[in-house]
Amino acid sequence: MVALSKLFSLSTAVRTAAVVGAVVFAVWYIKRSREKIPRVFVCSSDSDWDEIADEFKKCSSEGLLGVDCEWVNVNSGTHLVALLQMAPNPELCVLIRLCQMQMPLEVRRILADHNILKFGVAIVEDARRLHTDYGVEMNGCLDLRYMALEMGCEENTSQGLSLATLSSRFAGYELNKSPLLRGSNWEARRLTKAQCVYAANDAFAGIRIARHFLGTSLLRSLRDSCLSRFAIYVDKPFRMHPAKKKNPSTKSSKPPSSKSKRRTVTRSDQKVYKNAVMKAPDGEMLCNTDDVKVDWYLKMKLATLESEDPPVIRLNFEPRCRAILGGEFYIEEKRNICVVCGADDLLLKKNVVPLEYRKRFPELMKSHTSHDSVLICVSCQHRSTRHDAELRAKLDTECPIDVQAPMMNSLKRAARALKTAGGKLPESRRIEFINLLEDHFREPLSDAVIDKALRLDEQQWMLDHGLTHAQRVVAKYSKTEGLFALESRFRQHFLDTMQPEHLSSKWSVTHNHEAVLMKLATGRYEGPLTHDEFLKVVGASWSRVGEIVRAVVQYGLVDAGQVVVWTEIGGAGFTQAPKNDCAHISENRLHGDRLELNDRESKEKFHVMPRNPDS
Repeated sequence: MVALSKLFSLSTAVRTAAVVGAVVFAVWYIKRSREKIPRVFVCSSDSDWDEIADEFKKCSSEGLLGVDCEWVNVNSGTHLVALLQMAPNPELCVLIRLCQMQMPLEVRRILADHNILKFGVAIVEDARRLHTDYGVEMNGCLDLRYMALEMGCEENTSQGLSLATLSSRFAGYELNKSPLLRGSNWEARRLTKAQCVYAANDAFAGIRIARHFLGTSLLRSLRDSCLSRFAIYVDKPFRMHPAKKKNPSTKSSKPPSSKSKRRTVTRSDQKVYKNAVMKAPDGEMLCNTDDVKVDWYLKMKLATLESEDPPVIRLNFEPRCRAILGGEFYIEEKRNICVVCGADDLLLKKNVVPLEYRKRFPELMKSHTSHDSVLICVSCQHRSTRHDAELRAKLDTECPIDVQAPMMNSLKRAARALKTAGGKLPESRRIEFINLLEDHFREPLSDAVIDKALRLDEQQWMLDHGLTHAQRVVAKYSKTEGLFALESRFRQHFLDTMQPEHLSSKWSVTHNHEAVLMKLATGRYEGPLTHDEFLKVVGASWSRVGEIVRAVVQYGLVDAGQVVVWTEIGGAGFTQAPKNDCAHISENRLHGDRLELNDRESKEKFHVMPRNPDS
């Protein structure tokens, strides 16, 4: 009886274990069956992209994208980027074969969109390569290594922050980093399955790791809150934090560069603006500056120190100009707070006029001024980035790519096919390639023409045909409204969208425009354009130049002998006011088309000032 009881208990336990095992297996099977098998879609032509475009754009609406690039390395250097990998989620990856097709316009827009964050290791370097090779702007890049460091990951070895290590640690996925695959021919006519898997896994790893750090929630509010922690690292090349690289107690013999602070987050006990004062030889205040410049002027013996706290220096030479024509902005003491909300912690500098546009302006408009570099907190910066992306999209629509411009990739592909395949090409295809090359170079096909096509410089090609976003915008405004209007549009956009409550009252949407025209009038323009062409590009006229010149000369702020354009503005022989007649405005500054004076008589005198000596 006892034996039967034990046997019954044993059989019951076995049945119970079997049931539990079956339930566990069923749960595992159901969960596994619900997981989507990752798909890799290879695009070698426009028709390939058309098949996946709608699905890809729908998936990209989440705002996260794992991105990577592949290219061929040779002893003499590197080829152009051959493959672009993009994974909007862990279930889909699209491989764009740039060596066989031109980049689709939709992909260009997705890459340029600040609202869609791109994740990868060394992704900012990939963005630079895409810009150099194809003129493609990729914005919103966030290096996964910054995210790992912010989350407390330590770099103990040279591979501690590699993509493979991060994937294994945070995504639970081992990457195959075989040197044979990494160094394989990414320009091959057809990629192998192993190459496709290798390339796709790098992009998949980027999106998986990003999701791990951001959490699995797809709620926009929660994601934005988490992303604000990493906002200061967006589009920033990876550099190890100083504490990771060297002993913080070690001091450098060289003064810190102001450029190194451009994207550095600043806490409340770290002041961006030290408000050191620079004076002219006669004691007139010229501007507020930083300690680095103060030390440089003193070291070069170009100034004398009048006070140490706060630092005040007096120049030993007459400066090129005084605080006129908007220069009064630089006299005002700057506050170390967010210009939008007034926060005094976690601050960074924002370029109101993006550098990608400004670097294409004429030299006179690229002056190194701090007017368009404002302090903004991380939270406001994240909001501002979204508004900037909206303006960028509008500008992209207003300044479309010239679809008639021949694509360089087509020429290079045709030349490469004719040189390598030769008589093996189908006759119709061969004739198509020959016509393409002859139509472009306007000469009969020859070995020299083929070599010329193969040697085409990609970056110069993009510039010549206006294919980069910033170049298209700058070129259009240069021919229509003028660059002053474009600059003002960016500034007005910042005011309208962010509504800054703590911005200086002397901050202006037309800042520096009058000063630029005055520099032109005094012979300080040395660019390739004529004076008439320059005025057309910026959107000004000789009559406007004349108004400014007469105003500053009338009040003795500039010597009439410095002006070299009297003939153009119709003012030969204009008489400058005596210095003693201008003593009452020594404390005031000409700004734009008005004098900010306290006395009504001076204001009226300016507004009735004659336009020419005879009137």
